[in-house]
This record gives sequence, structure tokens and C-alpha cells, in this order.
Amino acid sequence: IAGDVSNHHQAEEALRESEARWRSIIELHDQAIVIVDQQHDIRFVNNAAVTLFGKTSPNLIGVPFGYPMVQGEMAEIEILRPGKGIAYTEMRVIPMRWSGEEYFLLFLRDMSAYKRAEGDLRKLFQAIEQSPAAVVITDVDGRIEYVNPKFTESTGYTYAEVVGKNPRFLKSGYTPAKDYEDMWRTISSGRVWHGEFYNRRKSGNSFWELVSIAPVRDARGKITHYVAVKEDIDERKATEDRLRQAQKMETIGQ
Repeated sequence: IAGDVSNHHQAEEALRESEARWRSIIELHDQAIVIVDQQHDIRFVNNAAVTLFGKTSPNLIGVPFGYPMVQGEMAEIEILRPGKGIAYTEMRVIPMRWSGEEYFLLFLRDMSAYKRAEGDLRKLFQAIEQSPAAVVITDVDGRIEYVNPKFTESTGYTYAEVVGKNPRFLKSGYTPAKDYEDMWRTISSGRVWHGEFYNRRKSGNSFWELVSIAPVRDARGKITHYVAVKEDIDERKATEDRLRQAQKMETIGQ
């Protein structure tokens, strides 16, 4: 009894070639990919997953994955890597069939750098919010997008009252126009400007400010915003005036 099994062998060969291509694509993928069986044991990891877990492939295959399989939504997990700390990871779970059996296909994205950057930004924001100096951020046209609490304390204006406005509403009329022209010429050319303004609070009282304004650039080097750091030097100016007056009186006395 004989039978022609050419088609069967061709199908097996095609299947082997397909699986080889599939493995090559997954191995070269820069995102960590893991296949887990129904018992949640790891059956496959690509090179990116080996890097993410900080372990070799033989030390991962057959090991319990250790995290719940949450389907249909992005889950956040923390992977403890030997000698490398914690990797903060986003995981997506997709059911799949492999070799006629049910498995889970896991896509893992290392978000550690993002988490660190997010933490750094949070610290920076808290530092600005609690800064003893007033901080103002405007767009390239000078419209205010952010002020910190010290600004509202110094000027008397609330956040809602100033957002979208140009800082020129603080002008007292005593600062020479050439100072503003020099400021815009400096910062629009990409340089940092330092100077003093004699501005007016919401109450109508005037006060001196020591100001530094710097351009903010995007990844391409284009100026997108300006940030100003302003220190109330009214008391210092008053002290300087009293000192000059005392020196004048001393000279007259001599």
C-alpha cells in the first residue's frame, strides 16, 4: 500500500519556512515579545525581552511569568532585574494559537526612561511652584501661558487674570522704551537677556524687578517659548537710595 505524501511534505516545509520567517521578524523586533502558555509559563522570548528581563533565554523559558494576564487593556508592571533595578513596563496581552494550542502573546514596552523623565519633570514643576522668584512662561508672541504662585503674590494678579495676556500690562511707564527693544532683540536672536524693570502691581504701587529672560527651543532648535525669572528688588533699591542719600548728606556735612 503506497500513498503520495508530496503535498504533506510540501505543507510541512512551508510551515517550517513560515515559522522561521516569523521567528526572524520577532527576534529583530525592538519591542520585548513573550509567549506564555495557559499555565502562565514562558515559552518564548525575543532578544529585546532578554534585555528587558536582564536574564538569558534559557533562564526564562519554562519559568512562571508571574504577572496576571489582563486582556483588552494596557497594564503596567514592574520587572525586578538582577543588579539593574526595576524596569517600569507597559504590557499588552493578546490571545493566540501556536502549534494548535492556546497561548498568550505579550508585548512589553520599557517605560523606565519615561518614568524617570516624568519624575524629573514633577520635581522641576514643584521647584518652580515653590520658587522664591516669580516665573513667567510665554509663547513666542509674548502671550503668558504660565505663572507660578510667587508671581501672583508679587503682582497681586491671579493666574486666570494673566493667562493669555502680554506682560506689558505690568508696565509702569517709567522703564525706557529702549530697554524693551533691547530685550526683544536679545531674546528673539536666541540669547539670554538680563535687566531691571520698574513695573506696577495690581494695587497700583510700583516696584523694581531684576529679570532674566531666556528662549526655550524645541528638538529642532526653533524658539517656541520664553521663560522669565523675576526677583522683587524693591527693598534693595530702597536701601541703595537711602545709602546714596546718606552719602550725599555726609558729603554736604564735610
